Amino acid sequence: HPFHALGNVKATKPIIASGADSTVYVWNLETRQLVSTLEGHSGRIWNVDFSADGRYLASASFDYSARLWDWESETCLQTFQGHSTWVVGMAFSSNGQILATSGMDKTIKLWDCRTGECLKSLATGDDWMTDITFSLDGRAILGGGSQGGLILLHVETGEQLLASQAHTGFVSCVRFAPDGKTFASCSHDQLIKMWNMR
Repeated sequence: HPFHALGNVKATKPIIASGADSTVYVWNLETRQLVSTLEGHSGRIWNVDFSADGRYLASASFDYSARLWDWESETCLQTFQGHSTWVVGMAFSSNGQILATSGMDKTIKLWDCRTGECLKSLATGDDWMTDITFSLDGRAILGGGSQGGLILLHVETGEQLLASQAHTGFVSCVRFAPDGKTFASCSHDQLIKMWNMR
């Protein structure tokens, strides 16, 4: 099967690949062996992510849902349903207690990983966010859009702290640097850009 999304974890040693057949596969890099197969989605998987401690894995799907997994036991712990269309972006908070998801419905939703409750829904304006990530302090979410824009939203208020038409193509990835002030964006316009919020 073709694979679309990849995520890795530093706490242990595997790498995760999600297939277009709606199944998530977890592989061990050292042994090159398949260690877990996670089934439950009914649509193509667009994104996968590990929690910072490596214990949990999340998957975002075209079935309008995201799922939280204990990947070692191959157990689905939560199914997050609330988006009205495909779920494409996803990020854990640094403490692993909150999962943020973004959909083509132009919202970012915050979920309690323990209860499965939707804590908040943030509007992303005229564009849907293809990739999202939390700021290091967890107070903001950075999103890259399908039309090349970047936004930074305050988690509590939903206030737009930053908006920039940064690229001319689909933004495929956004990530903060360890200093918490610098971030990078990469796009289908074949550019990688570094940004400083100071």
